Amino acid sequence: MVTTRSSAAAQARSRSGTPATQPTPPPANTATPSVDPATKKRTIAHMNKDHTDDMSAILQHYSHLSAPQAAGAEMLDLDLTAMSIRSASGVHTVPVAPPMGTWDDRRARLVAMTADARKALGLDEGAHRAAAAAEETATSASPGAQPAAPRHVPPQGTDWISFAGVSLYFLCAGLVYGGLVAPGSPAWRALEAVRFPGGPVGFSWLVEALFLPVLAIHVAEAWWMDRSRLAPAGVPRGSRVWLLWVGNAFLEGVPAYRRWDRVVKAKAD
Repeated sequence: MVTTRSSAAAQARSRSGTPATQPTPPPANTATPSVDPATKKRTIAHMNKDHTDDMSAILQHYSHLSAPQAAGAEMLDLDLTAMSIRSASGVHTVPVAPPMGTWDDRRARLVAMTADARKALGLDEGAHRAAAAAEETATSASPGAQPAAPRHVPPQGTDWISFAGVSLYFLCAGLVYGGLVAPGSPAWRALEAVRFPGGPVGFSWLVEALFLPVLAIHVAEAWWMDRSRLAPAGVPRGSRVWLLWVGNAFLEGVPAYRRWDRVVKAKAD
């Protein structure tokens, strides 16, 4: 038998009690957990389709935004440490603390953050749980099942100008037809103080002259919202979502149509 020099040395160490040299173990894997692009895309699409209200609640709680500032929430990005959400007030980064250990934690973490936000804001947690249960049922249903009805999205940005203007007119109409613009009344004195053209009498005449045309136009706008958008989308008449959209169309007109088309119809497509 041929014995090499290295094997002879090893045998000598073995006889002398000296252990042979052990191989160096490979370094531990410290790579950051990966984020699957396909499931990330589906998660973001799902959040934008079914959870805009939840993301608005997250922005209000974690980024300290008001409800108008957090309206129209849309998720732009999500990773293990943060999410990026765009709303009426701009783009906001919400940290995920502590960071997710794996990408599979994303659903549980989003549900937990939503629950914490809704609880802090005093929102209906029962409705949130019902929505989550409906979501679970929908995801296990057949592919041909109908999607959930679109959610209501409140006025955003310049939409509030139209909303406030029309609301102010109907407030003035209420004062006039309620007999609250009378000599000596607070409204009468206020109109005299601001020197309204024609004074309180001119103000009352103008409000009364505009009432029927304004009412007819805004009733028609509310009717058209139902006929052209809500009914085709399957929103039940008389439901909370239906009442909110019809009310917005009545007080805003065209801005409500544009918001539906931009936020709701675009996501459904």
